[in-house]
Amino acid sequence: MNRLFGLCLFLISQALLASPENRALLEQGIAIARKGDIAAAEVKFRLVLSREDNDEARYRLAQSLNLEEAGKLLEHSIKLVAAIHAPINTDDLRTRRPPVVELAHRFLYLSLVRWGLEDRTGALNALNRALYWYPDFKEAQYNRACLFVELGRGADADLIFQRLKR
Repeated sequence: MNRLFGLCLFLISQALLASPENRALLEQGIAIARKGDIAAAEVKFRLVLSREDNDEARYRLAQSLNLEEAGKLLEHSIKLVAAIHAPINTDDLRTRRPPVVELAHRFLYLSLVRWGLEDRTGALNALNRALYWYPDFKEAQYNRACLFVELGRGADADLIFQRLKR
């Protein structure tokens, strides 16, 4: 049974690793995106994805796409990362794993996509998930407070803003 679990974990993790030539393409795409040429970076990320199922390429590509495409890629990325890092759902604090920052960041980006698509409920749900995986995530807390302001929940937003000032 343990060998089967190990094999499944290995196969899932392969989607997160890039071959050396694709790793170089990813690095080139990241450097190009930092210079502001998003279209050229997108070409590099798509090339990696055409060669292999790679989560980092999918994640980077999501940052350069329109919101609907980005949301789909982020949801897929969340499933991959959760399959590797996420603990079994439990409220027992003795068995809960430490924060999963990678998952929290993906949920934050998904919340921004949802917010941009005018889906306030989806944005709030994604922010709640980000904070579940990384409770001290200041950026997610701030965005949650801003969303509360938009939703007319000023008192909730004020509490968060006060906590962030400390």
